[in-house]
This record gives sequence, structure tokens and C-alpha cells, in this order.
Amino acid sequence: MNDVKWTNSEFEGASFADKRLNERLLNLAESISKGPSLPLNQVSDDWASVKASYRFFDNEKVTPQKIIEPHINNTVRRCLGHKYILVIQDTTIINYTRHQKTKGLGKIGGKTNVKHPNHGIVMHSSIALSPSGVPLGVLNNYIWSRKEKDKIHSRLLEFNDRESSKWVSAYDDYSNLLEKKVPSITIADREADFSNLFLTIQDKDDFYIVRSFHNRNIGDRYNVIKMHESIKKRKPFETVVTIKVPIKDRSGPIKKDRKKYSKNTSYRNANVRVSLQEVTLAASRKLNEPVREPVPLRHIYLEEIDPPIEGEKVEWHLVTNLDVKTFEDCWEAIQAYRLRWSIETFFKVLKSSCKIEDCRLSESRRLEKFISLKSVIAWRLLWLTYVTKENPKAPCSSVLRQIEWQTLYKRIHKKDALPKAEPTVKEVNIWIARLGGYLNRNSDGPPGILSIWKGWLRLQDMVSIQEITS
Repeated sequence: MNDVKWTNSEFEGASFADKRLNERLLNLAESISKGPSLPLNQVSDDWASVKASYRFFDNEKVTPQKIIEPHINNTVRRCLGHKYILVIQDTTIINYTRHQKTKGLGKIGGKTNVKHPNHGIVMHSSIALSPSGVPLGVLNNYIWSRKEKDKIHSRLLEFNDRESSKWVSAYDDYSNLLEKKVPSITIADREADFSNLFLTIQDKDDFYIVRSFHNRNIGDRYNVIKMHESIKKRKPFETVVTIKVPIKDRSGPIKKDRKKYSKNTSYRNANVRVSLQEVTLAASRKLNEPVREPVPLRHIYLEEIDPPIEGEKVEWHLVTNLDVKTFEDCWEAIQAYRLRWSIETFFKVLKSSCKIEDCRLSESRRLEKFISLKSVIAWRLLWLTYVTKENPKAPCSSVLRQIEWQTLYKRIHKKDALPKAEPTVKEVNIWIARLGGYLNRNSDGPPGILSIWKGWLRLQDMVSIQEITS
């Protein structure tokens, strides 16, 4: 029976020089995990604990990397249990513009005014997923505030001085951690569409699936052939697949032969087909960079047939170095890319459920440490939502402590008698969601992150009372 607090096992092995800092990290992680959306003064037991928390984030010996390091080591161990893993990279902006007195924040762009320009922190994360899409953990977290710089075009800078180098640095970091013990497929959106990243991954015998942004010339200077136009002329695979996609535009004119969207409908069916071509990108010749060799890759094109509104047409251009040849190969790569949305959900959990943009720590260096700790809490909430995918019939002790699942069982079933057999992971996942408002009707889909988060908060309050009274 697993009765170890997950925060203890996840943060065990923290390597601060002072043992008291190791203990404080464990205590902080446990307190925050019980109330992820609450400010520090509300998750602390007394004023002494609040002051200890502030001192922890102010301590020069404490760094964002030191905080998340034990979790990263655990993530690597979880990765090694799979034939391959997916690593999703993406960047998010954490907005602290309302916190005018916070020192050390950098400009973040967006709509602003002269007196109070937008300020905040940038975070670039890499999260590992199992092949079925279960979040295994954070593999790296780059958190920084942009510094004031002279106005200079990024193309004139050395590559390592550009912000875009974060993609390559992040890959190098987790590639070194995994030590080729498990193959990785890096998945990223259009911002990562550049040759340096492709060649770096290719040189280490790993793989990538990136959404294409640049409509490159795959011919030569005398015979210009644009990549995106070229594939549209190729004959697509005969298979047509129907997928569900979110409705983006309700105001546009619907074609006469189509039904109008109902108010309660969030998704629509889209019939899509797939095309494939092999291309070679010309060698890079950018300023301040060595000339790189040509990049051979596969270009996958997913296109919706006869969309209801032309502006809503589903159209993806993906580039990959995976050995895709058939429709089945292409569709597997497309399904893997669709899991990229997991990192968007991770950022949503950080901002909406963990409320990191409400934190009032007075300096950016303190906020960066706070965000690093909250990232692990956010991963745990995300993991609880998806863990049933991999092994729904596993005993619930693999995800909850004994007192947690027993308290949950008594609350849901409204009786003191415990079951003879331990409930499964799928059962407790639904019960937690029910505490958060999930109705579990036959027509309902699986529980979402919002109901899991709300249910987790209620469960932790119940467990705390149970621990006091028992």
C-alpha cells in the first residue's frame, strides 16, 4: 500500500547545500499541492511558516533549476520505461503588468501604454509524454526576464544570443539526460521551424515533428518551387478521415448545403485527406552562422475537404525526419502532433489553476523560483487527468495515499465500510472529478482538468480534517 506523499517522492534528492532548505522545499511542496490556487499566506499554517516561505524564495542558494532538479530526475526514470517518448516544447508569457512594484521584470509585448508597458516573465518548457499521451513530467524549464537591449535585428546576432536558440538548448539538455537510452520525438509549433533545430536533432539520431511556418523554396534561384504549393499539386492518399475540430468562427456565412451551428456545439466534424512529399531544404546561409548542410525531410500535408466556412478550413503542414511512407505512417505522425496541445493545457493549469500570475513576490528572481515549484504541482494535476489512459485498471494506491482513497470512497459512497478490493485508478479519477462538479452521465466525456482540479482541492481539505481527527 502506497502511503508516501507524492511530494516527498517527487522532490526527494534535492541537492541544496543546507539540509534545512531541502526540508523547507518538501514542506512548501506539500502545502502548495493541497491548495495550488491559494497564495503563500493561505497555504501556510502560521506566520512563522509564511516568513520561512519568503526566506526560501529569497535565498541566493535556491535556484529554479535546483528546485525542479529532483523532479526532472524522476521524469527521466519514468521515460526509461517506454519504447519511445514524445517531448513537447513551447514558450509562454507570464504577465505581471499589474504588479507595478515588482522589480526585475522584462518587457513582454502586446497591447500596452507608455506609462505602464507590459512586463512579465518568459518560460520555455519541455514536457515528456508517453506514446499514449500521459504526461511523464517536465524535462526542462527555462524561466527568465528579458533584459533591456539596444534595438538590433535578431538576424544580426550570433545564434546563441538569439531567443530562438532556446529550442536547440532545450533539446540538447534533455537529449543529454536521456543518454540515448530511449528515443525521443520532439514536437513543436511553427516557431520551431528552422534548420538549426532539425540538424541538431538529426545529428543525434532523434526525431522531430514540427508544424511548418516557412513556405520555403525547394527548387533553386532559377527555378523557384514553393514547398507549400508543391505538395498541393501532388495526389493525396485515397483514405479520407473524419475528425472532430473546435468551431472557431460562428459569424461567417455557412454554405447552403450545411446546417448552422447550434449554440451548445463546440466541435464539428471535418473530413480530411493527407498528402506526402520528400524534400531537401537548401543549406543555411544566414548572417553570423556557419553554412549548414542541406536538410532532407518529409512534408506531410493535412487538408480539409469542402469546409463549411472557407476561413475555417483545417490545413496543417508538418515536417518530420521520421521514415513515413504510407498513409498509416503519416496518420500516426499527425496523431502524435495533436498531442502538442498537452503543453497548452499545462500552461493553462499553471495560470488558471495554480494562479502564478497572482503571486505578489516583489522580485522577478523570487517569482522564477516560485514558478519552478508550481510547474511540478501543475504537472501532477495534469497527470491525474490523463493517468487513466495508460492503465485504468491499476490499483488506486499507485496514484493516491491510503488515507486519500479511503476518505474519497467514504465521501462518494456515504458510508464508513470500505470495499474488500481496492478501487481502480479509473474509478478514483471519476470520484475526484465528481467532487469538482463532474456529473458522470452516460453522455459525458472523460473528466477534464477543471473538474479534477476542483475535486482535488476538496479532497485535500477532507484528508486534512481526517488526519487531525484520527
